Amino acid sequence: MLVGMQLMKKREKPELLMRKLRKELKARSLQDKIAKDTAQFNLRQIYKPMIEGQKQQTQSQKETSEEQQLVKSQEEQERHDLLIEEIRKQPLIIPLIKSLNKAGNVLKVIKGESDGSDLTGKEKHILQQIKKLMIGY
Repeated sequence: MLVGMQLMKKREKPELLMRKLRKELKARSLQDKIAKDTAQFNLRQIYKPMIEGQKQQTQSQKETSEEQQLVKSQEEQERHDLLIEEIRKQPLIIPLIKSLNKAGNVLKVIKGESDGSDLTGKEKHILQQIKKLMIGY
């Protein structure tokens, strides 16, 4: 705008004045664009380490989460293996589990949902065997 005022003082032709104003405007626009691009580049360079740090932190958290899941899975597998091993050590447990699966009324008595008056002879026998096992422990 300053150049426009100077040109007007010199009393140049309006077409020439407009042409010079357009050139000045275009030059300023180009300078503004260059300044903006330079500022963006500088900001990118400044924040680049922070962004990289965030990416590494996210990756680290992901790896930690995967490791925790693996450890949890391994612990569950170890507990399962231990249970299977204990069941194998106790030969009466497997038949007992099978019997309990067949005798639903015995489970009701164990849970306290029934007083045992509705048990059949076989179910009473199973319950007595369980009591003997429990006394042994």
